[in-house]
Amino acid sequence: MYLLDGEPAWQRLLGGLSQSRRNRYYRLNINIQGKEPSIDNTDVIPRLCLTSPPIDVLNGAAWAIIASLFYFELEGIPVDGLWGYLCLGHVRCRLGMGIGRQILKGLAGHEARFLRCGEQLSINGGATISFRVVDLRSEVSIDLNTHPQGSQPIGGSPFTIHQLVKRQHLYCPFGTANHLKRRPQPSTLAPPSKRPRVVGPLDGLEYTGKQRPKTPFNNLYILDME
Repeated sequence: MYLLDGEPAWQRLLGGLSQSRRNRYYRLNINIQGKEPSIDNTDVIPRLCLTSPPIDVLNGAAWAIIASLFYFELEGIPVDGLWGYLCLGHVRCRLGMGIGRQILKGLAGHEARFLRCGEQLSINGGATISFRVVDLRSEVSIDLNTHPQGSQPIGGSPFTIHQLVKRQHLYCPFGTANHLKRRPQPSTLAPPSKRPRVVGPLDGLEYTGKQRPKTPFNNLYILDME
């Protein structure tokens, strides 16, 4: 069964990742006691079905999935100030904040809380989170911390404020945020209110649409919409 061993490929994958992103990848290995059975030995299938990865690895993967359900969203463009850029935003849940609150309520026994660089963030009632960064391109990490599992990064973390501004299309001094052409208002689609002019080809006289010439003409009249 060594031909089916994916551990070398897994190690190559980890080697190509940065240190800050390795903890977001999990591999559930099954430890086989004794000698590995041959690939055509069907008698060991019931025993292999009872074998599972270590419980700490399963718990780590489960907490990572729960933390990835949350993400940070900016309210607007960061405000440049004396001590750096003031960033305002919210920690939201991909399944909706109603379900997000239920998840956090269920994690109350594990003392679940959100941390940014070790500082606790409050999201009770959808309150706005505020923090400052010196550089918009410096990494910001927001983690879901639980006891005794520790901290797991939320979805998209770590990130930079510059990346969030670009992804949310917040900085758009011209045009719309999604760069789509603005549609005209319904009032601008109304036809012109000018009345047509009737031009008499014989004498060059002009008549409005509501007027009738006193002398009949046998020629064809031209409707001018100027």
